[in-house]
Order: sequence, then C-alpha cells, then structure tokens
Amino acid sequence: MKKYNIPSGKNTPFQITIYAFGYGYKEEEEEDRRCFPDIEPPKNCIDKNIIMSISRTRNGSIKYDF
Repeated sequence: MKKYNIPSGKNTPFQITIYAFGYGYKEEEEEDRRCFPDIEPPKNCIDKNIIMSISRTRNGSIKYDF
C-alpha cells in the first residue's frame, strides 16, 4: 500500500481505477487518453477503457464497480 500511495486508514476514503492496458502505451494524439508525466513521451498514454473501480466510502465500506 505504501509503494502505491494508497490510503490505509480504516475510514479513509479512496478510489482506485483500473484501466484495460490493451496494446500498451500510445501517443497522446487526439484521443481521450490518460497520460503519465513520469513516463518519457511520446508513448506515455493509455486509452481510458475503465474495467473496474474500487473505492472506500466515508463509512468504511468497500465498493466495487465493473
């Protein structure tokens, strides 16, 4: 959890989004893509194809969206 900076408190809200990686990193171009500043361009983006979202609510319950 520490490596990926995920909050670890029992009631700390968080959201994790998991994208389909597909064919790997792509150039930004005119597409709706998520680009990562810590990866050297031009191929530092992925398509925003969300396959799963995990979140913890304020009351501490875990929610999974597919």
